[in-house]
Amino acid sequence: MQQLCCTTGRVVHRAGGLVPARCLSRHKTQRRAGLQGLYVSRAGREPIRRVVLSDGSARWRCVVDAGTARDGRRRQATRTFDTLKEARAFIASTRVAVNSGTYVGHVEATLQEYAQVWLESRRHAIRPKTLEGYRVALNRAFEQFGHRRLDQVSKTDLVALINTMRAGPRPLAARSVNLTLGVLRQVFQAAVREGLLVRNPAQLVDLLPQPTQEMQSWTQEEASVFLLATADHEWAGPFALSLSGLRRGEVLGMRWSDVVLDTARPHLVVRRSRVQLGHNGGGVSEGEPKSVRSRRVVPLAPFAVDALRSTQRLQDDNRRDLGDAYVEDGFVCADASGRPPRPETYSNVFHRVAAAAGLRRVRLHDLRHTSVTLLLGAGIPVHVVASIHGHDPVITQRIYAHTQHGEAVAAMATLDRMLRRRSGPQRSL
Repeated sequence: MQQLCCTTGRVVHRAGGLVPARCLSRHKTQRRAGLQGLYVSRAGREPIRRVVLSDGSARWRCVVDAGTARDGRRRQATRTFDTLKEARAFIASTRVAVNSGTYVGHVEATLQEYAQVWLESRRHAIRPKTLEGYRVALNRAFEQFGHRRLDQVSKTDLVALINTMRAGPRPLAARSVNLTLGVLRQVFQAAVREGLLVRNPAQLVDLLPQPTQEMQSWTQEEASVFLLATADHEWAGPFALSLSGLRRGEVLGMRWSDVVLDTARPHLVVRRSRVQLGHNGGGVSEGEPKSVRSRRVVPLAPFAVDALRSTQRLQDDNRRDLGDAYVEDGFVCADASGRPPRPETYSNVFHRVAAAAGLRRVRLHDLRHTSVTLLLGAGIPVHVVASIHGHDPVITQRIYAHTQHGEAVAAMATLDRMLRRRSGPQRSL
């Protein structure tokens, strides 16, 4: 086996006179210990081995301690280089990174592989609809650089992704772009916590400004027309609940066992929600409501009670006509066979009924905005409106502040009268 000089790193032959005098004793020690072929640096702490390949070329392989893994085991970094200088530089840089706490080992997983594992870890922590939204958002990144190693995705890659999403004949909205970037931030941050990355590249990219979306709602007259148009519809009760401020998923997840009509104070309890996963044609998931505030008791207005009784009578007729073929799932919103409709079907029927009544087109969710707007406009306190709709009062106040402009004007007129009571004539606002 060949022997290396500890000073020059070259193959040495004592007979050829290539060994410096000061190294003779060390080479003898290495030879006696059977360490020929092992290079020990002048500091004596950096083992580097010269490896001869099958084609006769040589490489330098070094092993350096890289701290302790999370499970307590010793970590070592092994690399092979073309020159001794590169091996020395790697050892030095690795030790600096270990001492500063910024060292990360070699990452084998691609972005897509790691993100899939991360999604599975979040399965029981978030709602199925939210999880599906995360999948859709990450798929956009997977298409562009999901095959790249996790530690190779850079800020430049993320900026290019945003540019791609915003380009083309049908550019994605800023909200969709920010959703993708937000989910990537969570994925990379999890990798940072696990010690796989030094920093989160997605944190270096700014979110896009999102234009404020103005709320759409029907007027009191339009809402009354819709209520009259659905009075004889099989889903009169569900539509009345939508106009009472319930979300689509809450209406579709409502069962008759959660509705109390025969009492002095009719009400319902929001316990479940049926939501659509992905776009039209995707799966439907039934589970807990959207948030803790969403799980609530909602008083029923007389118009909702009448509509629910009408739907209940129609379902009783269907049950008698179909007999055992009727599906006894107990849903308030059900077709003639007792089965609950798909969420997009409920929305489509709403649009058809509203269009037939000659009403201005709004989203189904805008019935919820209509309910909030009408109640606030009638002077109902914000915290009461928020509790009915499962909102945070602070958020309700911020989103629907424009509906209370009249009250704000009246308040300033009151302040004017108070301050100018003794200072002459008053000017109307």
